[in-house]
Amino acid sequence: MFESGIVSERDFQVRGDADRADELRLISRVLDGDYAAFDEIVERHWRRVASIAGRFLPNPNDVEDVIQEVFVRAFENLHEFRGQASIQTWLIRIALNLCMNRKRSFWQKRVLLVEEQPDGSDRSYGTDADVVQREWSSEVRRILNRMPEKYRLPIVLHYFEDLKGREIADALGWSESTVWSRIYAGCKEMRKALASWQD
Repeated sequence: MFESGIVSERDFQVRGDADRADELRLISRVLDGDYAAFDEIVERHWRRVASIAGRFLPNPNDVEDVIQEVFVRAFENLHEFRGQASIQTWLIRIALNLCMNRKRSFWQKRVLLVEEQPDGSDRSYGTDADVVQREWSSEVRRILNRMPEKYRLPIVLHYFEDLKGREIADALGWSESTVWSRIYAGCKEMRKALASWQD
């Protein structure tokens, strides 16, 4: 079981958070030697970790390395997990730190925003509306890539990764009010930069 000082399963249940109580049970199982429970943690969260790393690192090999390193570090430090945030938020924070350390120079330049094509199709042709949409998306990515990271990070995590303000705050080590003020300020700057697109 957990050492003293770590949040108990009952604390999670009092909060009515069944998912977090389930996370706590998985962590407890891993700490008790059930390594299949860690495989379940990996299965639940590797896609999110991969998505985050893929947005910040341009090289697919670096992305794969970061994904592996995130889960190695999580496994090695699982006994330190206190449950103050979700395990997903903890893994995102590890991933962000690894990405920053891996490509410090790239990190300072930009966040890579990739337009995802779920069907893998070629979008080099289409209707006028498709062309306008591609141009719009390209312009949004260009503007985001030029923004200071204090605005870019929370915008990417909120709008592209669908994280809530509290999750972003936990992942970045900021207050939630800082997250929202920076999202607001960043969006305000984007609106100015996209003024030519407004009719």
